[in-house]
Amino acid sequence: MSETAVAEKPVKSTPKLDMDRTSAPKAKESQLSMMAEGHACARVQFWLDPKVDIKEALNPEFWSSVAYKFMRPISTEGTYAGSIIEVRYPDMSMYAELFVRVVQKSSLVVSLIGKPHYFGPREVVSQGFEVRWNVGKQGYDIVRKSDREIAADGAKIKTREEAQAWIDKMTGA
Repeated sequence: MSETAVAEKPVKSTPKLDMDRTSAPKAKESQLSMMAEGHACARVQFWLDPKVDIKEALNPEFWSSVAYKFMRPISTEGTYAGSIIEVRYPDMSMYAELFVRVVQKSSLVVSLIGKPHYFGPREVVSQGFEVRWNVGKQGYDIVRKSDREIAADGAKIKTREEAQAWIDKMTGA
């Protein structure tokens, strides 16, 4: 080989990955309480994560992980279509009812009955603090934005109203 002929290494091109890696929220079995009251229908309680909007629960795939519970144990008896799902936030700031129209193996077709009822403020307003629902304590942790430290414990602050009042007191608002 001559000095001028240098072997060039093939250059690997990096693939462009434009994938949307976000996923839609799904119902969790631990958030569903179902007891059949009648022969054909049930009244079901469902605890919706406060970060999830009720509109997400109208998506049939939202119910994919719990849809099987709306199938009867003996397949000849049909399903629990016609049931009512009572949807609540754990902080009791929202209540809505969904009518189960169709039960499929991996989805539920539901319709909202009326409008959701909201109690208290829909969000907490603050420049220096962030409010975060703490599932274990069933309350709101108030986190200082500057250092990400918990300034108030969720064991004592159960509603958004209490969180807003605490922030207003601390900031002099």
